[in-house]
Amino acid sequence: MNYYREIYDIEGLRVVYVTFSENRNLYTFEDLLELWLHLYDSQIPFRFIFDTRQIISIPPIMYALRMAYFIYHLKKRHHHYLERSLILINKKGISRMLDFIFAVQSPVAPVYIYRCESPPDKKNMIELVIQESIVEGPDITEILP
Repeated sequence: MNYYREIYDIEGLRVVYVTFSENRNLYTFEDLLELWLHLYDSQIPFRFIFDTRQIISIPPIMYALRMAYFIYHLKKRHHHYLERSLILINKKGISRMLDFIFAVQSPVAPVYIYRCESPPDKKNMIELVIQESIVEGPDITEILP
């Protein structure tokens, strides 16, 4: 599972837009975990947007287990800088994988699963994740820590 990322600083808040892809010339899953730890170490509040819509084949269960284990260890830290995550999905397999991860380990911060078939505008997604609150609806599900 590979990805590319864009990092935005908006009024003292860091927004990290992660787009997963099948392209093997991009960052790896290990790089994502290192980035996440680096963001914690920088002690600046941040929010993630994970765009999974370009994933063609569902990643092996190993990734789900490793993510649950990673979250477990993050939760042991005294201070949490991740404020929320927005995950864009368009496949049932990804939705099931997320259900599994959060059944094994609850998230560090609120997670919003946004089901969207057509590509949402990146600017709109950034505006959504930096809002004071995100409201659940037919396309958005909230998962709390």
